[in-house]
Amino acid sequence: MNRGIVLFSLVFSLYVFTLAPTYLWSDSAKLAIYVHEKVFTSPGLGAHSGHAVLGYLFSLLPLPPAYSQNLMSALFGALTALLLYRLLCLHVDHKIAFLCSLAFSVSHLFWLYSVINETYSLLTFFIVLILYLCFKSLEKPRRLYIIVLVLSFAYTNHASIVLIIPGCLILLWQPVIYRFVTGRNGLLLPVFAVIGTAHVFLIPLLQGINIFSSATDDVSGVLNVFWQGPAQMMSQIPRYPFYLLYQFPTLGVPLGIWGALILFKIHRRYALATFAIWIVYVLFATQYFLQRLFPLLIPSFLIFSIWIAFGISELTSRFKTEKRPWLPVTLFVVLCVLPPGIYYASYRIAESKKVGLEFVRRLPYRNNYRYYLFPPKHDEWGARRFVEDAFKQADSDAIILADFNPAMALQYAQKVLNQRPDINIQLMDFWINSYTDPAREILIHIRGNIAAGKSVYLADNWEPYYFVSSLSHEFALTQNGGPLWKVTPVSQ
Repeated sequence: MNRGIVLFSLVFSLYVFTLAPTYLWSDSAKLAIYVHEKVFTSPGLGAHSGHAVLGYLFSLLPLPPAYSQNLMSALFGALTALLLYRLLCLHVDHKIAFLCSLAFSVSHLFWLYSVINETYSLLTFFIVLILYLCFKSLEKPRRLYIIVLVLSFAYTNHASIVLIIPGCLILLWQPVIYRFVTGRNGLLLPVFAVIGTAHVFLIPLLQGINIFSSATDDVSGVLNVFWQGPAQMMSQIPRYPFYLLYQFPTLGVPLGIWGALILFKIHRRYALATFAIWIVYVLFATQYFLQRLFPLLIPSFLIFSIWIAFGISELTSRFKTEKRPWLPVTLFVVLCVLPPGIYYASYRIAESKKVGLEFVRRLPYRNNYRYYLFPPKHDEWGARRFVEDAFKQADSDAIILADFNPAMALQYAQKVLNQRPDINIQLMDFWINSYTDPAREILIHIRGNIAAGKSVYLADNWEPYYFVSSLSHEFALTQNGGPLWKVTPVSQ
């Protein structure tokens, strides 16, 4: 049987077996809501309209809506493994390509984001596809049209895809490509770019929407909220080797470093291109909002898996595998079999030792040690349990003040599953990100609603988002019969 088909089947089966069974928190729920609401034409970076377009196709499957979206991540994760295998086969032995593609598939973050509804398995799929097409374009320059089309559509899934452009230009900067781009054929390239982004730029423009203003305002807002700058970069870069080590525990890191050096000797252009992609993603991600930093590093781990392949290729050429049949078996065990066990052991040890995860958002009904350190999500029912219990607890016509993470789960159940339409779920993030004194604004808002006779609840009591120490001077917060915190005047 074809090795690529075997690889795809193995990886897809693994992802389906460990797939999240229902809706989750935060962006996972938000993206599913966008599919339900058919948000296909928004130019905003946070809308991920390309993901919504594909997600809508998966929503047509006879499956629960949230599960269908999780399944899309799994499918594109497995397709990424297949494409990576095809890419590596251009340069290394098929067995090595198979091994390294499987090793990347069981790497911690890529596995985790391939079993939940997110944009990152699709982002990684597009990166590998574009790299593969770059090599094929050297044989047939007309494939540049496909590259531009794919890159343009991939932008509408996740804008960080543009960070691969410097590396791709290094790969493609050769006479045959230069002649094609500067000739008459090159005039068609912008047309394919317009086609790929038509649903977020051309269609809104034809509808009379000022896409330039919308796009610039959105970029400004994203940078204002999420961009942390060089100070965070300087604190995170020294930690990157540890993040890398958790993706490829055991021998992956030394093999990858060795492979990068070997690649520089035998294929300097490819080495410079992959290094450019790797460094740009590392520098970008380490300056971003901490909880988004980790998935944004996945492309850098992808590049590292390519380097691992060259390291293994050099290793097996120096130590003849026909004389040492134990070597391929050993590499398979340490790169593909041991990592899942290491992730499980790490999560259990961290949980038992109460290792600090202060930077991670605490959520009710979620074990952060298991959620973030162990990729499988097949037992992740926390968001659904939280919503069901919250809706049972809340009074009729109540108001629930929630930050983005629980709010998206609550809104998913309300908008997609039509549960508790009487409840007013209000997102607090605007106050937190827009006011110099958000605690005061939240306090004023609560006073007004209680004075109007409304029952007011907080979705959580996490101090950085809900300012409970400020609220407690005037209101009592009680948690009875569910996860919500009811807000009542102290005098009552």
